[in-house]
Amino acid sequence: MADFYTEILEGKVRRHDRSRFELKLDYLLRPKATVSRYALELYFFVPKTLLPSKRNYSREQFYNDFSSLVRFKTPQIPLEILANPKSKKSSWRRMKDVMTLAPAQRDLALVRELKLFSNIFRSQIRDSVFGFIREAKNLNTKHGAMTLEEDLRKFSGLIEENLKLERKMEVLFRDASCSAEVLDVLLAVDEFCIMSLEYYISALLLELDKKSDFRVDLAEARSSLEGLLAQEIASRREKGYLTCGTEEDSASHEAFIYKKGIFKKWSMDILLLSLSREDVGERYGYLAGVLGAGVAMLIYMLLFIWQGSAFVVNSLPFVLASVVFYIIKDRIKEYFKEFYHREFSHWFPDYKVNLIHPETQTKIGHITESFSFLSRRNLPKKVTEMRMEDLSVLEREGRPEKVFRYHKEVFLKNRAGFEEDFWNGLNDILRFDVSSFLRRASEPRTQNFVFDASRGEPLGMKVPKAYHINIVVKMSDMLESGEIETRWNRIRLVVDKNGIERMDQIV
Repeated sequence: MADFYTEILEGKVRRHDRSRFELKLDYLLRPKATVSRYALELYFFVPKTLLPSKRNYSREQFYNDFSSLVRFKTPQIPLEILANPKSKKSSWRRMKDVMTLAPAQRDLALVRELKLFSNIFRSQIRDSVFGFIREAKNLNTKHGAMTLEEDLRKFSGLIEENLKLERKMEVLFRDASCSAEVLDVLLAVDEFCIMSLEYYISALLLELDKKSDFRVDLAEARSSLEGLLAQEIASRREKGYLTCGTEEDSASHEAFIYKKGIFKKWSMDILLLSLSREDVGERYGYLAGVLGAGVAMLIYMLLFIWQGSAFVVNSLPFVLASVVFYIIKDRIKEYFKEFYHREFSHWFPDYKVNLIHPETQTKIGHITESFSFLSRRNLPKKVTEMRMEDLSVLEREGRPEKVFRYHKEVFLKNRAGFEEDFWNGLNDILRFDVSSFLRRASEPRTQNFVFDASRGEPLGMKVPKAYHINIVVKMSDMLESGEIETRWNRIRLVVDKNGIERMDQIV
């Protein structure tokens, strides 16, 4: 239950597990602009105890620890529109519209629409339940309880309408002689919808139970939701769907959660993009190497020609000079490579990721990424202020840290690959694994001695040994007016040898 409420309360930034934190971003299209542009900068402040020097943490290691899942943003279609067969955005209207296509095209389109419906339905249930839970937590008046009760009854009715339409589609598909694959997908979507309903509505009912002062006011809505769940769970048993019973049966629980995870990934593949990643830094590094080799060879040939006139061929001075000139040539080539990486590599991104629509193979935009270590004096003033804001003078002096930056820029071609009205942008789920730093951490508990004045005796005790990894987040996007809107945030990861203990949002 703690993870569920963490998801509600922390929103865009949260602890994903003991090793990773997660940042969720939305890249929305700007209708009046040709290109929508976003930029993200993450400044990591890691204690030197965990990261002694940049030699201990390479670019390759950072990208191994860092992951990014970019996909289409789930269309935001309210349940009332989703359940309205006359609306062009309704999944049921869209499915009926494709029934006139040739069988092969029709079946592909139906599978696509069914997967899309499962994502939209789950998203709407989740967002609605999160909203109701926030409302219930702040509930303190009878009028508020009446409003919540009315909204809950309406919510329950809309769910029933959508489920009735979904089950009518089975009859329509069979009458149209749709393929067995379409019917199997429909059953899978039905099972996934019931799983999602049980999860979110059960959590909502638990929250409503805490409001004992308003139990009578919320009784009718609660009864409606309970009846809906009981009906759907009975339907699940009747159809032979997997259940997660209330008994302590770890095997059935494991199978249920595993299947639920498979369903989620399977339905979400309709939202995934095809990604083409190019190592830009390596490409320009090769060019620098070629240039260096060319210059080195030119110098070598000039020196070689000169020595031919200065020394007798095959004499000892001639041989020694040839060896020295070859060494000089080799060093010049290596110097060019080092000079490029030291002076010019930061001008280019590490990677460029092309975003490709999986169905039309249209390029809808691209992403550039770069990673670099920074010295304190090269940090932007605002970043330094954000990091030092809550620290005393002693803490500022006594906290040696290594700083590195991750920079991402996103460019979206408006309407390219977004032809359908409900595609309005992308989601980006970023995850970072801190395990690489924790190898150097001390044991999670350390010995400490104190004096208990009330008892007049000294005590020895084990106390937590934690480290703070601070992250300053800068998010920028270009508005349609051409102005840059910037938002700042600062996150503190409290970690120990075992992983992330908690996350604090400082600013």
